[in-house]
Amino acid sequence: MSPRSKKAANHNDRSQDACRTGCGLGAPVNRRPAPRLGRCRWPVVLRVAAVIAVVTIGVGVWAHTTDRPWQTLTFLALGLTQLAVALGARARPGTAANPMLFAAVGAAVLLQLAAIYAPPLRQLLGTEPVAATDLLIVMTVSALGYVAIRLDRRIHSTPPPPAVVGRPISKCPESTAGRAAPENRCDQTDPSCRNSP
Repeated sequence: MSPRSKKAANHNDRSQDACRTGCGLGAPVNRRPAPRLGRCRWPVVLRVAAVIAVVTIGVGVWAHTTDRPWQTLTFLALGLTQLAVALGARARPGTAANPMLFAAVGAAVLLQLAAIYAPPLRQLLGTEPVAATDLLIVMTVSALGYVAIRLDRRIHSTPPPPAVVGRPISKCPESTAGRAAPENRCDQTDPSCRNSP
């Protein structure tokens, strides 16, 4: 194989490698920047944290004034409200787009109930069993975390960040595997051609 053919074959190999790795011939087009907790996110965090605090303290005060196990109910309200916020913070609530989130929230709820009703965990954590009506009340009030995050998104909605536009990705060259590059042909009547390798 002539040096010219070897050079063409090496170029084809590099082109195929570029195709396999996404061409690598330019910056990605219309790629969104990774989300970060910037200055505009802190108000959302503070508003949601205020709702969680109000719900938790409110349940604790209500349970204390009505001679209920206020520490256990406060612990339950805090955990359930945070889980409700986690469900409400999803991009598309009410869909099965993220089934692992539902599994994680369900497991967390079961662990919280085990901390209240399982004797070994109850002894370890110092909790007390609560009545079914009290449990239902706390679960209903904790749903305010879901409502709060959804309302906050609706009221303080922000447009998506602008796309990062880069150099268009070049079209991958067609595969030329197994084919040698055609050699240069010239007019044999040309003296310079006859002397070339």
